[in-house]
Amino acid sequence: MAKYQLNLYKNKNLFLIIGILIIHLFFSVVFFIYKMPFLVVYNLLSSLLYGILLIIHQKKLFLILAIMAFEVPVYSSILGLMIGGHCGSIFFSFAMIPGVYLFAISLERPLLHYILISLPSVFAVFFLISWTGTPIYNETLMATELLISHRVVCIIISIFLLGYLCIGQQKELISSQRANKKYIKRLEFISDHDHLTQIPNRRCIIRRVSEMKDFMLAIFDIDNFKSINDTYGHHVGDQILCRLTRRVLSMLPEEAQMGRWGGEEFLVVYPYHKDSVRQNLEAIRSTIAEKPFGFEDFMLNVSITAGVAWSRKKNTFDEIVAEADFLLYHGKKTGKNKVVYPTDIT
Repeated sequence: MAKYQLNLYKNKNLFLIIGILIIHLFFSVVFFIYKMPFLVVYNLLSSLLYGILLIIHQKKLFLILAIMAFEVPVYSSILGLMIGGHCGSIFFSFAMIPGVYLFAISLERPLLHYILISLPSVFAVFFLISWTGTPIYNETLMATELLISHRVVCIIISIFLLGYLCIGQQKELISSQRANKKYIKRLEFISDHDHLTQIPNRRCIIRRVSEMKDFMLAIFDIDNFKSINDTYGHHVGDQILCRLTRRVLSMLPEEAQMGRWGGEEFLVVYPYHKDSVRQNLEAIRSTIAEKPFGFEDFMLNVSITAGVAWSRKKNTFDEIVAEADFLLYHGKKTGKNKVVYPTDIT
């Protein structure tokens, strides 16, 4: 049911045109019964106009809105002249003013355009309120049955159209807000995550670590990664980055965090100082070195080298990273495929 209602409002422009067409057809019958030929002809011609608009409703939407914004107050004014200002036609013009904005809120037009096409309805409202002349059809019947019934019908139609537009617009607004929230979440994810490996990027991991008081930090990169790219191509290098990321993530403890530091460098943060960190990093290093990555027609052996540092009371994050980076390059110079700790070079 909700899906049907949403689709109904999604086609609000179409249904509004159909609604006004039916109103004109209905009043053409009413005025035929009361023997008012001019109003019969006018309503039939208006029905024909809206029939044409119905055919072209998917094109020139703003032009269609402008035509409707002109026709409705003209019809209201004519009704006032013909059968009196108390016939209720003023409600049509009242409803058209907010209807202009609700009908075309999705159109990218300057506000001035909406103000301009609302002016006919504004003038019609003032005219019908201030006009005190004698209506053209001035029979007693007009002042009783027709006036009362016409006024009631006008009020019902105006309330229905405004309610339809307002409730539908509220649904559209809620839908837009939900879409915006999803879009914002997606943007936040994109801004905080590496586009290739889908893990936190440097900016995100720095923010997370800044909230931690005590931690161990490891920086590792893939040995001879440039050679892999040069020999097998960047598409293989990208696959190595992604598959190695998944392999490391599967071996990390739940509380540890991993991010891509840049290029083939990665950063892993453990929120504690424990011997288990050394065991975990060694297990990761050995698993990567011992299990080659398979491709369609070849196997590729990969290894990593890591440097490990830990937080101290007087160390800033940059200093801790610099220490881990220094240990990483020390490991590169002394054979690669290893995890280097500060105690290893003191």
